[in-house]
Amino acid sequence: MGPSADFHIASIAVLSLVFLYVTFGRRGRQGRQFKLFVALFVSTVLLVVCGLARGIVVMGLGVEQAAAPFRAAVTVLQCVASCLMLAYTASLCRSEGRGVRFERVALTAIPFILATCATISSLFTDSVFYVDSDGFLSPGPLHFAVHLCMAFYPAMCIVYAIAYRKMLRTLDAAAVWCASILVLICVCVETLNPQIRLASFGFAMAVLSVFVTAGSPFEFVDSLTHAFDASAFRAHVAELLKGGRRFSVVVITLRRLPMLNALLGTQVADEAIKLCAQAAVHAGRTRQVYRVRGSAFAFVTFSRRESRRVTEELAKLFAKPQQLGGTSMRLDVAVASASGLDAFDSSEDIAQYVGFLIDKLQEGVEVPEEQRGLIEEFRRRREVRRYLAHAVSEGLVSTYAQPLYSLEQNRFCGFEALSRLEHPTLGAIPPDEFIDAAESEGLIAELGRTQFDAVCRFASEHADELVAAHIDAIKVNLSPVELMEADFGLNTLMVMERWGVSPALFQFEITETASTRYGFEAGDAIKTLRDAGSRFCMDDFGSGFANLDSILSLPFSVVKIDRTLLAAAVEGDSARALYRSVVEMVKSQGLVVVAEGVETAQQDAFVRSLGVEEAQGFFYAHPVPIGDVFATIHGTKSNG
Repeated sequence: MGPSADFHIASIAVLSLVFLYVTFGRRGRQGRQFKLFVALFVSTVLLVVCGLARGIVVMGLGVEQAAAPFRAAVTVLQCVASCLMLAYTASLCRSEGRGVRFERVALTAIPFILATCATISSLFTDSVFYVDSDGFLSPGPLHFAVHLCMAFYPAMCIVYAIAYRKMLRTLDAAAVWCASILVLICVCVETLNPQIRLASFGFAMAVLSVFVTAGSPFEFVDSLTHAFDASAFRAHVAELLKGGRRFSVVVITLRRLPMLNALLGTQVADEAIKLCAQAAVHAGRTRQVYRVRGSAFAFVTFSRRESRRVTEELAKLFAKPQQLGGTSMRLDVAVASASGLDAFDSSEDIAQYVGFLIDKLQEGVEVPEEQRGLIEEFRRRREVRRYLAHAVSEGLVSTYAQPLYSLEQNRFCGFEALSRLEHPTLGAIPPDEFIDAAESEGLIAELGRTQFDAVCRFASEHADELVAAHIDAIKVNLSPVELMEADFGLNTLMVMERWGVSPALFQFEITETASTRYGFEAGDAIKTLRDAGSRFCMDDFGSGFANLDSILSLPFSVVKIDRTLLAAAVEGDSARALYRSVVEMVKSQGLVVVAEGVETAQQDAFVRSLGVEEAQGFFYAHPVPIGDVFATIHGTKSNG
């Protein structure tokens, strides 16, 4: 059989390796790219099998003429594989409607059609190959033209790779270049010496290179659970949208994963995550399960009946104790079905909505089957985030101030700088909503910088009025992200210096949660500002798990008690006693107490009776644009 047989055997070995990995490992994405990869793989397998069969027939019968149909099949399959290579490359060079148009790719099928017709007709006309007088298969007059058609497609692949290089990932570009050059070399060798059947080997190596780089199913598989990842989910959803199919997405999320990690260790937590993935595979009766978050999975269903069955089955499963790490325990798992997805136009929108539902489930919200209200909420949140990025960059976030009242001196003694956002159509956006959006979008540090600059400018321009109004402190809220920025303290002092304001004028507020979780990391920034004369206030004390140690771990001089404690204190004796004990504990450390959320005369009288030094709330003054703060301070009567 000669060297050609060796190349065919090597090709079979290469293709078998790819087949075993795809079949017994994980199947790849179910999108157009994967389907084209499978088509290329199958055509190459047939090509190698036909080439090997031709060699066996010639060796067994000793008659080249009997192998002519196999030779024709080999040539046709080489043309098919070449054409599929170009189609696969075109799919890599296309994203979200941009890139290579498949209508143009279809026009390149003309050389394939001509080469195929010439090859088939050669069985009767000897135009591409014929058996010479010595009994050998020899190239006919169209042999070179047919092989030129084969070479046309890998050459076009290289052209696409160059023309659309900005759309190709590095791995995709490497796959295209490697596969195309391999096929070109092997086709050229076979064209010059038809006795060396090297093209089949070239296509086999091309398949391997695509598999190892761009076509590998493992690239989109999560290593822990062997579920597909979020990229594969978006690709699958994009294919479903293109096909016009109606579908829902079932999501399953493991709640309280950090607590599970802390109490039982990462190994048990990993087992719990894998159990969720296995449950999704079993209930969904599909291997197309996607790990879309660290502890959340999703898979597609095509009817409401199927979605109900799956969610009910999963809910029943996790209502029972599960065996993890040799211990029987109940996992806090939430399940829901994302429906009404025809309201979205892109896979990215659907992926974001699925993430939105996962957030809801993590918060303990029950997701209903009818989701029009949730979809509207999601769209609002997305619009707020979109507009916030614009508002921060264009300076459209307003600076407000809420005065702080001294209960000892019966006068206003400072104010807290606040941010406010007005949307052109949605109106005023609640602070909690756009602050959360700023944190999730990575805008909180930039927002903090622009707002602090505005406050410093105001303090510089109204220095005399601040003194006349006896303003002792301007409170500024800091986020953990800001505190952990490199050189945050020095940069903040530079802003003060630029506007000529004293660091002693500012009192920086850090929430209880931030000081408890990130106190150590924020230590350098706090020390820098503290040494310069600024003071620090623990905000929202009592809203979380902070205790006296938390207060003493950082150099706080003021503690602001969370408004929820005060609201409860006027309603019941136990809550009142709790509030009193908190005030006494803070005062015993020589710290100033600020009562937050005072809205009624009853609450004002209560905090005064406890000896609270300062208070803030609607009872004294509402937040106003920072330019109106002096009018508010001078126009409001003292409460005594």
